[in-house]
Amino acid sequence: MLATLVTILALGVGGPPKAPPRVLSDTTINVYRYVGTERHPYATLYEGGELALRLQPGTYAAEALFDGSIGAGPVPCGGPKTLRVRRHERSKRVKLYCSIK
Repeated sequence: MLATLVTILALGVGGPPKAPPRVLSDTTINVYRYVGTERHPYATLYEGGELALRLQPGTYAAEALFDGSIGAGPVPCGGPKTLRVRRHERSKRVKLYCSIK
């Protein structure tokens, strides 16, 4: 069975007017795999804005936590987003948007 390359990006939005989204380096990205209705931890990336994984077909969830200059600790953003990895997909790109206002 072939695995699919999944790239998950945590992007910051809401900065200066007309600024394009940028990859945030101060985020935590969590990926969970669904087994039936239960969600099991699969992978975590601390202090990074881009996570690349090879995933087997199935259902996953991805979420990002932003730990920027807010001061109140990590703030949930961009998820959880459900990912359905199909059998014959070669790659998939997932964008999770975090407010940086």
